[in-house]
Amino acid sequence: MTPIVFVDCETTGLHPEIHEVWEIALIIDGREVVYHVQPSKPDVADSTALRINHFYERSPTWERPESVAADVATLTANRHLVAAVPSFD
Repeated sequence: MTPIVFVDCETTGLHPEIHEVWEIALIIDGREVVYHVQPSKPDVADSTALRINHFYERSPTWERPESVAADVATLTANRHLVAAVPSFD
């Protein structure tokens, strides 16, 4: 059986051409791994989206986008992805 990983993303809005992922959460092999990437274009963020995903209530440690991308690629390699909202995540 192919292993699975559960994926959930929080973004600065719903439009992929202008909004960014700022949180990626994975559940893999029974453990949760969460990454935070500081938005590079905060001026185009949707304030309603940020309120809904509790952006303002968190104080994450920001990570480099390149490091997050490499880690996520490694952790999800050869696994089936299960997303909270498959059309989005």
